[in-house]
Amino acid sequence: MLRAAVILLFIILIILLPFLFFFRFDFTPNDTPAIASNATPAPSASPHVAVYSETPKKADHNSDVSAMEENSASPSKTLSEAENEQETDSDPQETWLADALDLMIEQFEDAHTSKNAQQSKNTKKGKEDKASEKERRHAEQLVNRAKRAFQSGDFDSALALLQESLESDPTNRNSYKLLAQLHQKTGMTEEGLAICKAWAEALPNDPMSYYMMAQTYEKMGLDAQAYDALHQFEQLSGDALPSYAMTATMMRKLGMRREERQSLQDWVNAAPQSPDAHRALGDFYRRTGKLQAARQHYEQVAEILPENPNALADLARVYDKIGMPLEAQNQYEAALGLRPNDVRIHQQLAESYRRSGDLASAIDTYQALITLEPGSPQAQRAQRQINRLERQLARQTNKKAITIS
Repeated sequence: MLRAAVILLFIILIILLPFLFFFRFDFTPNDTPAIASNATPAPSASPHVAVYSETPKKADHNSDVSAMEENSASPSKTLSEAENEQETDSDPQETWLADALDLMIEQFEDAHTSKNAQQSKNTKKGKEDKASEKERRHAEQLVNRAKRAFQSGDFDSALALLQESLESDPTNRNSYKLLAQLHQKTGMTEEGLAICKAWAEALPNDPMSYYMMAQTYEKMGLDAQAYDALHQFEQLSGDALPSYAMTATMMRKLGMRREERQSLQDWVNAAPQSPDAHRALGDFYRRTGKLQAARQHYEQVAEILPENPNALADLARVYDKIGMPLEAQNQYEAALGLRPNDVRIHQQLAESYRRSGDLASAIDTYQALITLEPGSPQAQRAQRQINRLERQLARQTNKKAITIS
């Protein structure tokens, strides 16, 4: 009996062994919040934030969501068209928005640094004397150590250092900010919310406490409270230009499209010569299927930045979507004239040629892409497209020969 049980157990282990090697479990937390560096960026003298990068960045998974929104409003596609679309890279504009927002938050905080520093000096610790200059310096040193601990994954040490920092200076905004980020990172939303509220009480004129409070409420699914906190952020921000984009981003997360559009329109109204404001509003209209409205703002960006290849490529993309292939191809060619080694623009131009039926030009453009980055994933996809298009051209040639005969 015992021998039979052992044999049965052995057989079960043999059956399960392949499955144990096949499955993988990943418990690494996602959406790690960025930690602000010690360096303070120089304030921008221009009425906009320069976020048009000369080096294209690879899009993240969020761009697929934008593409899905647009495809849902477009006519049904043939199997061949769907297959060809799967070969293209994701939309880069979502990545641009994330990069732009990070930069805008840095500039927004920089604009409030001196105000918060003065407020910190004037704030009392209850009935006790205000923190001395020595205590404030000590608190900032503890924050710097906490940042290093946070970045190395030593969250317990970071938490202890930040708590000690607030004991030394209860008005140190960097302590509150990093504590809020720490709780976001570890999924302790209730504790993070408490920190944001304490931050708002200690520094009532600091709008960032309410912005992070709104983020926390949104993560908790408390949209009404998130909206109220965001309203407080707007009131404290005044006319600071980055606040428009920050508010619009939160409105998008809350699913409040009308308010998101209004925030972006307010940004355009406040800074009519800002290419970033026009591009953000153009992206909104593109995502919501209002392509003619998007076109107007992308054209405005291209007029403000005529030598920027990203601006020209954005305009080309919307021309393609509204059925203006020749105009799109002209813009792509102009963009490549400014940045001839941009693989993404080569790919977009080739796709524009393919969709408009100019298969020979599409093949030539794909071949140029392969020459730029031989052996790359983009080059491999381009070669597959060339193979398809050559077969398609061969079929067209055969049909013409049969018709003539």
